[in-house]
Amino acid sequence: MPEDGLSASESRAKWAGKPWVFALALLGLLGLAAGAIVWGSKPRLYVDPTAEGNADKHREIVALAKPAPEKQDDFYESLNLTRTNNRVRIEFPNSERQSSRLLDYQLHRLKAGESIQLPRGPLKLKYQSIGYGEFPADKLKEYSVRPEPRHFDVATGEELDEEAAKEQLPRYEGNLEFRGLFPTIKFFLTYDPSEEIKFIGYSLFDARTKASLSDGYSWGGSDGMAYVEMELKKWHAGPVELVVDLATSPVERIEVPPREGAVIQQPSWELHLAAVTEGDSRGSSSGSNGTNSYVQVNFTQDKKKDREKTTFMFVGNPWAYHLPLDLDAIGKDGKKLNNAGGGSSSRYLNKSIRSALDEVDHLRATIYKDVRRLVYEIPAVHGLPVENDGLSNLFDAHIPYMRIKGKWEYRKAIESLTQLSFSGRAPVFERPASDFPIEYHNITPRELLEEYLAYGPGPQSVAIDPETHRFVLVPPPLERLRETFEKIFKK
Repeated sequence: MPEDGLSASESRAKWAGKPWVFALALLGLLGLAAGAIVWGSKPRLYVDPTAEGNADKHREIVALAKPAPEKQDDFYESLNLTRTNNRVRIEFPNSERQSSRLLDYQLHRLKAGESIQLPRGPLKLKYQSIGYGEFPADKLKEYSVRPEPRHFDVATGEELDEEAAKEQLPRYEGNLEFRGLFPTIKFFLTYDPSEEIKFIGYSLFDARTKASLSDGYSWGGSDGMAYVEMELKKWHAGPVELVVDLATSPVERIEVPPREGAVIQQPSWELHLAAVTEGDSRGSSSGSNGTNSYVQVNFTQDKKKDREKTTFMFVGNPWAYHLPLDLDAIGKDGKKLNNAGGGSSSRYLNKSIRSALDEVDHLRATIYKDVRRLVYEIPAVHGLPVENDGLSNLFDAHIPYMRIKGKWEYRKAIESLTQLSFSGRAPVFERPASDFPIEYHNITPRELLEEYLAYGPGPQSVAIDPETHRFVLVPPPLERLRETFEKIFKK
């Protein structure tokens, strides 16, 4: 029995006669709900710079080679070529996705400064440079960075002085290009100058979060030194992984005629010369309808003596992207003709030369048989602001200077700095195009995001989905309060 001597049914009857008690209780519950919603109207924005995030791309790249998709029979017969005066369009069947780039390779994990033996000598990741290019010096005076590049030994972290840089990095010790958003980083590899070697591709990852730290790169080198330069999509030090794809001897050389229908044949892949066009390329496009893919290239016919060009357009079976080969056009005199660029993507590869077609005797493919993927474990990036040492939340990183050129770059900056991405329903960003470019000095990713959200049609807020590592839109507090009331009263 309750202390007042009433049974449970009698107690309920007693309070049933006092509806104001229920009203007060209901108001109290609603007040608590409203308070909780308003209190939580600004979700906590936190990303641990030491915890693994979205590692999908890292798992795909830093992995053992996958079996190559099988080649398609009668592939060349399935191509559909459409040609007009200034346009070439090639349609071909879709292939199994093979975005890890290399079809067959050996995987090596190496410490910074560790060598790997190639046929003619060792290859070593030797130096790392960092630079801020066109950074205005007055914007950097409050930070431990400076505009001119700094050069470091990757293994020891020892900084090279000016004389040592000129001696060890001839022609490469100058300013690094600054693109506006992030520091520019450059890595140098040394090898025997007589080595028959093909550098195929590069990737850079955060060793702890596994996030990709680069979207693209420029590369080159000669005389036993290769370099890769890229934007480093972070402002704090910490371990990174540099992935280097390369191929070496033995090599095989194959010669084919410069005519449509020629094939460069290998056991696991082949390239079909689908089209040959004289003229200057003026842009290309590609797409897919689910069954077939296409690539379309526009040309201009420019017959000036110094502007003559020929483009050879290949389609790969089953793939054409980052194959371990060099492709050259050989003239009637047996000499290599001047290169005018080229590239590959998915199943398409092109090669342009600065010569007319009637000057070409044959095409020569140099195919490197020993393909390797090297994953260098680098303990720290040197030369970043010491103000970010010990950073505990990516949203609080200190950025000395940033120049954003447009709306898309604004979103890219936020996603890169936080290592998160916006979901399909992204915040509305209505900042006028006339405001760009925008320069920021001494700002954090948190402040960038707050400004981004402020340029919407009304209040906007985001939270972080820890499962998908994405931003998700959060309804405004009043809308969340209304949804809560609806749920309560429906009960």
